[in-house]
Amino acid sequence: MSITSPINVLVVDNHQMFVDGVMAILNEEQDIKVIKGVYNPHDALEVLAQTTIDIVLTDIEMPEMSGIELTQIIKEKYPNTAVIVVSMYNQTLLIQKALEVGASGYILKETGRRELLQAVRSVYNGKTFYSSAVTDTIMNGFAAQTQKKKSHYALDYLTKREQDIISLILQENTNSEIAKALYISEHTVKTHRKRIMQKLEVKNVVGLVVLALKHT
Repeated sequence: MSITSPINVLVVDNHQMFVDGVMAILNEEQDIKVIKGVYNPHDALEVLAQTTIDIVLTDIEMPEMSGIELTQIIKEKYPNTAVIVVSMYNQTLLIQKALEVGASGYILKETGRRELLQAVRSVYNGKTFYSSAVTDTIMNGFAAQTQKKKSHYALDYLTKREQDIISLILQENTNSEIAKALYISEHTVKTHRKRIMQKLEVKNVVGLVVLALKHT
């Protein structure tokens, strides 16, 4: 029987109570291993230089170096290491900056155990992940863009159906799951996805998110 390697995680936050709490949750899972918890970005970079890390969970607001700066350095030096920002701030500009420097997820510190584990596993499997409250912020960006009735991309506005599909995409639903939720065929979902990407001139989910945040 083959043994699957655990997801190696590094936790970075300048508050020991938060680091200890996250480590306690993650270490209960058989498929996740917290390699270390550190309290500043410089220590995090030392760990990364010595150990293969799959996912870094980092706060944004830290002394000496922000989580945004840390994320940028990680993605430049260790492109195979994914970063999930864990922040108390559900703010458009911070979410946008995190994604622009390469973060694969953005979750809030108020998130529960289930969402934290879902974020780690989703990002490890090559997906993006956002807290439900962050998803609401992103969708508000699309709504605001549509209400302005102006398209900087010379294409039609998003329809209600397209907004529904985007919301489900951001929640990591597959085409099959979206089809079931909206009572439409999987082929129709694929057609909508293609049209959405063409309308907004983006190539992937991260592009969708950044676009939405720029127009809030």
